[in-house]
Amino acid sequence: MKTGFFDSLRGNRSSSRLIGFIVIVVTLIFVQEILYFGRNNIIQAAIAAGTIFLTIAGPAMAFLFAQKKTEIKSEGNPSQNQ
Repeated sequence: MKTGFFDSLRGNRSSSRLIGFIVIVVTLIFVQEILYFGRNNIIQAAIAAGTIFLTIAGPAMAFLFAQKKTEIKSEGNPSQNQ
């Protein structure tokens, strides 16, 4: 069965993937704003942009990775499949 980008392995829609995607896109917009308004001192702006990206998007990506591992584990366990 082919699944979409925001679908779980079973083909169900995954709100956690959608939320993670939204968090990462919003973080990239914040980073763009930091780099634009900090263009006078680009070194400080780059450090600030990297810090805010790691602070906000890092936990979101770690959660998505852990969620994917949990989905794979539950997919392999036939007692939980419905």
